[in-house]
Amino acid sequence: MKKKREWIEKEIDLLKIVANIFVNSLERKNTEKVLRESEEKYRLLVENVNDGIVISQREKLIFINKKFAEMLRYTHDELIMKDYREVFTAIFHRDYLI
Repeated sequence: MKKKREWIEKEIDLLKIVANIFVNSLERKNTEKVLRESEEKYRLLVENVNDGIVISQREKLIFINKKFAEMLRYTHDELIMKDYREVFTAIFHRDYLI
């Protein structure tokens, strides 16, 4: 009959540390997967909604969806990172002063 192995406290502590590393890694991977799925749902919603969505920061248009660009009769590339004051001034001149 085989004698049961006696584990010393240092070995048990080391096994606990390794187990915690694995658990943390698995939890992080699961969290990253859930976050990616959530981001994809949000992206699809924002890109396909029938409303214009824009985010500006320090007077620059840092995010615009397709509908916003369509509403202003510009392309995404013509608007992204532009100063919103210049964009709206140009639109005002284009649509109301001509």
